Order: sequence, then C-alpha cells, then structure tokens
Amino acid sequence: MAKGKRNYTAEFKVQILREHLENQVPVGKLCEQHKVNPNLFYLWKKELFSGALTTFSKTKTPVQQNEKISRLEEKLKYKDSLISEIVEDNLRLKKKAEPALPAGRWGNLTKMWVVQRTPSENRKYETK
Repeated sequence: MAKGKRNYTAEFKVQILREHLENQVPVGKLCEQHKVNPNLFYLWKKELFSGALTTFSKTKTPVQQNEKISRLEEKLKYKDSLISEIVEDNLRLKKKAEPALPAGRWGNLTKMWVVQRTPSENRKYETK
C-alpha cells in the first residue's frame, strides 16, 4: 500500500537544517536518518535562505507605513465612490429600459407572469 504525502512541521525542517549548518552533518546521513528525500532537504534550504533575505532587509519606518496606509485609504474611498456612481447609473438605466410589469406574480406551474385581478374583475369572468 502506498504511503500518502508526508507533511513536515516547520520545527522539524529547522531542526534538520540547523543540524546540517551548525554541526556540519552530511546531507546524505541526515536524510537517511530522518527518512527525507535529499531534493526536499535542498528545497527547504533554498526556502530558508530566500526568507532570510526578507528578514535582513531594511524595514520601513512607522511614518512611511502610515503615509502608505493613508494613500491606500484615499484610493479605496475614491474607488468606492466610483462604484456607487456606476451602480446608481445602472439602476437608473434599468428602470428606464424595463417596462413596468402589471401587478402580479410568477405562476408556480406555468413559470409565467400571472396578472392578478381584483375581485370585481374576477366576477366578469365567472361562469354562471
């Protein structure tokens, strides 16, 4: 029976990578000991170093972050106003384009619009 895909925890990955980097344990020995494919080990190592770049890069100051947040909020307000104008125009155009339907309802069996008649109109059509 084939085994399913194994999910390794972040702690496990760090433990193996630390063991290799700090203690100079060979990759083959580590992978054999922990039953991990060497290709997977090298993938984890690559991910570790690509993440290290973002860790050591300069972070933005709170003032810069606040400016960026305020710019994005203004942009969002502008887009919201545009959306509301478009929706209003759409509704106005729909009301102009659609003729008003007479009072009625959708028929359950016919799936067609059924005009509701007042009781006085119903009497006209009653058979005697």
